[in-house]
Amino acid sequence: MTNAEVFNAFATKRIAKGGSVRTEAIAGGTGVALFSYGTPVAVNTDEHGIVFDARKYSVTTSKQQSQAMSACTTYGYEVAYPEAFRNLCRETGTYLGAAR
Repeated sequence: MTNAEVFNAFATKRIAKGGSVRTEAIAGGTGVALFSYGTPVAVNTDEHGIVFDARKYSVTTSKQQSQAMSACTTYGYEVAYPEAFRNLCRETGTYLGAAR
């Protein structure tokens, strides 16, 4: 699957896997998390909507975030960048460690 297909899957809360990006279901089945390599960089949940990590990452991961944001806005979704992204990941049960 291409990265673009994974980003579209993220925007529509589907599970997908590409070369260096993937989506995984979050605890409770209320949405998905987007991972770049082994790092969660965004979540899409029923309760919180689409939330991206506001921290700076590598050029590649930052580019992937931008492409995912673009896919989300294409579907008409608003995107948020709260400072407490990692707390939101913990709250939704999104795995924060290295790739598994």
